[in-house]
Order: sequence, then C-alpha cells, then structure tokens
Amino acid sequence: MRVEEGRAPDAAQRQGGGRPQQPSAEAGAGDRGRPGAEGRDHPAASVRGHAPDAERPPALVELDRATAEPDVGAVLHAVLVSALFLSALLVGTDVGAPVLADELQGLIAVVLVGGEGTRLRPLTLTTPKQLLPIAEVTMIERVLGHLAGHGVEKAVLSMGYRPDAFLAAFPGDRCAGVALTYAVEPEPLDTAGAIAFAARHASVADTFLAVNGDVLTDLDVGSLVEFHRQRAATATIHLTPVEDPSAYGVVLTAADGRVVTFIEKPAAGEAATNLVNAGTYVLEPSVVDRIPAGHRVSIERDTFPALVAEAKVFAMASAGYWLDAGTPATYLRANLDAIRRATPPAPGARRGDSGVWTVGRPVIDGDLIAPALVGDAAFVAGEARVEDAVVGAGARVLAGARVTRSVLLPGAVVGARATVTGAVVGEGAAVAESTTVAEGCLVAGGSRVE
Repeated sequence: MRVEEGRAPDAAQRQGGGRPQQPSAEAGAGDRGRPGAEGRDHPAASVRGHAPDAERPPALVELDRATAEPDVGAVLHAVLVSALFLSALLVGTDVGAPVLADELQGLIAVVLVGGEGTRLRPLTLTTPKQLLPIAEVTMIERVLGHLAGHGVEKAVLSMGYRPDAFLAAFPGDRCAGVALTYAVEPEPLDTAGAIAFAARHASVADTFLAVNGDVLTDLDVGSLVEFHRQRAATATIHLTPVEDPSAYGVVLTAADGRVVTFIEKPAAGEAATNLVNAGTYVLEPSVVDRIPAGHRVSIERDTFPALVAEAKVFAMASAGYWLDAGTPATYLRANLDAIRRATPPAPGARRGDSGVWTVGRPVIDGDLIAPALVGDAAFVAGEARVEDAVVGAGARVLAGARVTRSVLLPGAVVGARATVTGAVVGEGAAVAESTTVAEGCLVAGGSRVE
C-alpha cells in the first residue's frame, strides 16, 4: 500500500525583521507566537506551561564540583578547549572556532523554546521540537553547544509548551556544558514578551544574548557581541544572506551597520538587499525595560521598529552556515547536513572505510551508502539498503527495505520490502511490510502506517 504523497512548501515565510511567518492554517497555534516562558527558578514536577491546541492532525502528514580545591586556571583552560570542540562537533562547521574573548565570560543567553512546533506536527505532538534529534543530538543541545563554544556558561530556557519534557531531559539543569534556568509562561507572550519575562526572571542586568532554539548556525557570537559593544548599540541583530529575499522580510542598514528600516517581502528582483533577520540578538537590559510585563509583544514587529526610529538598532551580517530547522523540510535538511560534513555528527560517532557513521554498536547486515549514520543498537537487515539517511538508536530496517534521504527516529521500524524516501519516521513508529512512505511525509511517533 502506498502512503499518499505530500508536497513541502517552497520556503518558510518571513515576518517583520525576517523571522519565519506561520502559515495561515496555523495562525494562533503558537509556534513563533509562543516562544517564551516564565515561572519559577526550577519548576516542580507539576509544571504546567501553556496547553497545546486540542486539535490533532492524522498520524501521517505532508512534509513541508570537585570537593578538592581546583587549579582554576587549568580547569578554565580545559573547559574552554572542551567547549570549543563541542561547538564545532554539534554545529558541524568545518571552519575553526574563534578564540574566546574575555568580554564573553558571564554572558547569559535567553533561548526561546516555548513554541508548540505546529509546523513539525505530528512529530511535536508529544515532543517539543527542540528536543527532536538531529543526527542523534537534540536540537537544543546543538544550539547550546554552539553557545558554550563561545564562552556562554548560563542560559535561560524560555518555555511554554511541554516544559516537563525539558526537565526530564536535563535533570541536572545542565545541557551541553551550559547551566540552565527555566522560565515557564502560563500563556503565550510572543517573542519580545517572552524574552523580557525570561530576562526578568533570571535578573539579567547586563548585555545578554537572545536566540531562537530552532536556529542552527556557525555564527561567531564573540564577533557579534564585539560589534554590538563597539557601536554602543541598544540592540544588535545577526543577519544572513538568502537567495530569494522576496520570500522574507529584509533588513536595510547604513554603512556603519545601523538599521535603517525593515521591508516585508519585497517584490522579486526589487529587493535592495538579500540580508534577513537570522534570529540571534545582542540586547541591553534597557530593551527589557521598554517591554510591558504580561503582554504579547513581538520583537520583530514592535520592539525593533520602535528602536530603529530612535537609531538604536544595529545589525551584523555573516555568510556562514545558518538554518531555521523549525519546518519539516529544514528539519530533514538539518539531519542530512550533519551527516554530510567531515566532522563527526554526534559524540562518539565513528566513520568507517565506506564513509558511513556509526554510534555505539549497531548491527548492519544490509547495504549502507554514504553519507549515512546508524545509531546504537540499530539494525539494518540483509538485503536492506540505506542511503543518505539517519537510522536512529534502536531503529530497525528489515529485509529488502529501502530508506533514502530520510530520517528514522529512535525505535522506528521499517518493515520488509517497505520504501521510505525523503521522509521522517517518528520515534517508535512502524512502517508496515511492503508499504511506501512517499517524498514529503512525516509519520507520527508511535503510529503504524500500512
């Protein structure tokens, strides 16, 4: 039996300042409009957050402290070297990480992870999108690992949807070497509202970072902070170039980097720039002071335009790796990008003579064509073929099955003679024998497709 084909949207739409805009069918569902969270320093087991929409889609949808006195100097050196290595590993860039600057020490990051991930349903019905794995490492670990590599030691996770999942994932309140504080909002506050609430919750009193928890980048954070401070900016936006700026909100700047204006989706061929808001910001506490507590406020549509009018916003562009992994198409791409690089896609990953990455002790009897990654305790049966794909920990590809340009999340099963192409099969899901999962499909975790 053949699963009905789906078609992915061409690109995520952009709203003011260039961040992605929700498709109209998801308006009010709370992905980009529900990024933040507020609450206690460490929520109890009964953490609530804001509830997701009651409506549920079908199982398959279209893709779119050491006690001894330490040698502080030696410990710090080891931590920084380890953080730099972890950053390069998790982001996967092939360029060298910058030397850490003294001014980055103590810098706090507010990381927006509160959205419901509606664009990634049904994968996110039970798992926040930032906890979905990208080549066996969760999205949030990759984001925080990159920040750690630039000297960030503390982060506030601004949460709303399923905060309990983050607490369960990081019981020691640390992720990728970064100490975590949690801020859980009872209702959506939009981007600026969420950033302000989290910053107030953590008593942020100095320059800080605000980042989107679904953006993967090799941005030199130290250079962005230095740029911000040299210009005595109130807010600095990271910009990235895109091929087709007509699908985005572009950002126009003066020669010194001062933001002049935002232009929403210019006509094709008429854009004055191809630079868009990349979702990483350096902010002063005065930005928080101007955001009213408890109100929905967008940093892209409300806060930045107001600051631009006062000539207080600057922007720095870089042309390195950048990907908003919050859509089905880009989530799949993030996984495939990770296994196509020269650097290990996950801690402990080893590359064999064939170029295939393995983690732990998988059992491989079938054919694997690089690039590919097979996780611990996964099984690829004889006469099965896996190419340009991720087979998560404990997943199984049975005899005669074909998996191409796809991701099998942990515990997924692809039955004998089944075919999966350009798709994502959720955790613990099963694709029945001789079934075809066509290009552009997401299979819900724990479901069965036949």
